[in-house]
Amino acid sequence: MKRLLFGILLCTLLITLGAGAVSAAPPALPHIIHIVRWGENLTGIAAQYGTTIQAIVRANGLPNANWIYAGQRLRIPKAATSAPRHTATCGQTYTVCSGDTLSGIAYRFGVTVNALMQANGILNPHRIYPGQQLSIPSCPAPPPVHPPYPKPPHPAHPVACKAWYIVKPGDTLAKIAWKYKTSTWKLANVNNIPNPNVIHVGKKLCIPGYPEPVKPKTKPGCEHLALPKPGAVLSGVLHAKGTAVIENFWYYKLEYRADGLDNWHYITGEHDPVVDDYLGSFDTTTVPNGTYFFRLVIVDRTGNYPPPCEIVVRIQN
Repeated sequence: MKRLLFGILLCTLLITLGAGAVSAAPPALPHIIHIVRWGENLTGIAAQYGTTIQAIVRANGLPNANWIYAGQRLRIPKAATSAPRHTATCGQTYTVCSGDTLSGIAYRFGVTVNALMQANGILNPHRIYPGQQLSIPSCPAPPPVHPPYPKPPHPAHPVACKAWYIVKPGDTLAKIAWKYKTSTWKLANVNNIPNPNVIHVGKKLCIPGYPEPVKPKTKPGCEHLALPKPGAVLSGVLHAKGTAVIENFWYYKLEYRADGLDNWHYITGEHDPVVDDYLGSFDTTTVPNGTYFFRLVIVDRTGNYPPPCEIVVRIQN
């Protein structure tokens, strides 16, 4: 009899321990990845998933809780995903949990507190209780998306770049603006940067501001270019004038490039030499206003050419 009782007690103990071992190892839950949208901040994201700002910061190694950007992928900690804050969508019902408030539920579903009160006949917004079934009214149309910083408008007139800068690790727009004696807003405006606090390494920035007025001076070959003059302000159609003659002459061409860029654009050219006469025309209205380099290139039959005449001009239509 004693052996029978001992056997029953032993079986009961083993079953109890086995059940405890099974219940102590719930299946692992997958991580949730949240894609940041315009206008979101960590406060709202933490409330959405029922977690804390600090937990999201730690899970993603964020250096600053105030600096997140649209399109960023945030890992939501498992602790938040194991107990979802809501199980309903708009137009369905929601079961109130301990710690819920009507304003918090309204925020999660994108509706107003008044809409929740009217849909559920609630007279006191501070009187809800765990287990209460709330009817979620239909979600309103999503509001227009606004970035956290107003997107700088394009300048009314194109601005010349007196320099170009490649963003390096550790740079900020304010630091770059201070270096070039300009303003952060002007840099953001010219480079169409929506958030002055977010710039990416490797981005090429236009440093605004026109160069100092160009003092006319003669460069190699420029003694043969009569029009335009160095530093001239051009508008409408330019009729270039000068001399294009060298030994073993093959052809000449007129070209231009924007300040800060390396690629030259062909304007016109001829295979006949010219002596103090018309070289060609350039319609300046086909390019944006700004600072440009203009040059005359004279090529011989071996494909070589002496240093071309390059002058700085300003186009203002």
